[in-house]
Amino acid sequence: MRSGMIGFLGAQPPSAGDPYWESVVSLQHFDNDIVDEAGLMWTGSPSYSDSPVPVFGKELSSPLGSPSVISTTLGSRWDGVSQFTIEAFVTQSAPTTTSNQFPGIISKRTEGLPTDDFSLIVAYTIGDAINFSCTDTAGVRRSFSTSTALSIGVRTHVAVTADGSFLRIFVGGAMVLETAFSATLRNNSYPVYVGRTGTATNLNWVGKIDELRITRDVARYTEPFTPPSAPFQNY
Repeated sequence: MRSGMIGFLGAQPPSAGDPYWESVVSLQHFDNDIVDEAGLMWTGSPSYSDSPVPVFGKELSSPLGSPSVISTTLGSRWDGVSQFTIEAFVTQSAPTTTSNQFPGIISKRTEGLPTDDFSLIVAYTIGDAINFSCTDTAGVRRSFSTSTALSIGVRTHVAVTADGSFLRIFVGGAMVLETAFSATLRNNSYPVYVGRTGTATNLNWVGKIDELRITRDVARYTEPFTPPSAPFQNY
């Protein structure tokens, strides 16, 4: 796979394609199916809803009390990763509660803490702000908490990037966290879950998820940017 990073790819015209397509580990459009454009095999039977016109068609829908969760394994696709981009468009439909304190957008982990290879969640304990945690190959777990909460009911692009020197978190294209980070991520055999924090059945995402993309060896965003205005390209 090709290595590299860029400051901002920006909204590419539909014919432009993705210059880092060969580094994409997973791409889910959630257009009435869970067929992965990068070839991963997912399991689950999620629900779907129409995205707000004119944005992108369908999206995974996970309403309160009826979670939509899918899972897969990354295998060797995630070996030796120190640069990456994990991103999605998400809508949080309801605040967290004492019984659902850490709902997951995407996580690679089991249930208990601190066992995550990586997790992108919102956290009750920090006012529903975005949090990313990960564990490196030496077994050191890091947790990166922002002070930025999602606006309830508002579709928002969220991204975590690492370029080998810094880890950054973006919400709606705004950089809300930047910190030194040069570790290589651990790759245990934990499944990846979308719509839930690991195997914890009480930590389900309440809302919608769309255009989920995982890219290795590339930090697609290193400075503030305008979120993409078209679906991610699959070539």
